[in-house]
Amino acid sequence: DVPAEVAGLQRSMDLNPRDPSLALSLGEGLAELRRYDQAGIAFRRALAIAPNDPEAYTGLAQLEVLQYADVRAAMALLDKAPVELHSGAEILSERVELLLLQRDYKAAQQAAESLRSGGRFVSPLSVLILRARVSRLSGDTQGAKALCQQALGMATAIASGGLNEAALHGEAVIPAVQACLGHRAEALQALQNVRALASKMDV
Repeated sequence: DVPAEVAGLQRSMDLNPRDPSLALSLGEGLAELRRYDQAGIAFRRALAIAPNDPEAYTGLAQLEVLQYADVRAAMALLDKAPVELHSGAEILSERVELLLLQRDYKAAQQAAESLRSGGRFVSPLSVLILRARVSRLSGDTQGAKALCQQALGMATAIASGGLNEAALHGEAVIPAVQACLGHRAEALQALQNVRALASKMDV
């Protein structure tokens, strides 16, 4: 059995077989269910419909890691993307994540410095957080804290936007950022705030 949302995506895909966004959403939903083979079919379908869609490449790359723990194969998949996508937010962000898995912190730092926000998932806040992780793992504690401080300010501003998904996303980031800054009590309080907001939004 599959959740109603994924089943709905499958029906919508049957009715709109040339819609790449539906194929991507279906792939993401199936990946969350750990149905990796089916997710791969959905991502490849999205790629067949829209050969220049970076999210199809990143989806397939993530599956290589999730299903086979094969970071090299994931990197190879990203390399197959059209050259003009290589410096885009989605591909470059995924490349940084894979370089961190390989513990190639120098290359990850270089790639992270070139990263700019864009696409559906690579927001200015996520760029800051990713750069902070790279700095911390590279041993640059002060640089990581400075980036976390910037991220905290941005996340706090987003979280003050009311009862909406953007505010919840901003609130959800704050515990990790507070922990990055060494603020244990504030991180625990922020976690309680996330739960309270999620409860209000019935998430």
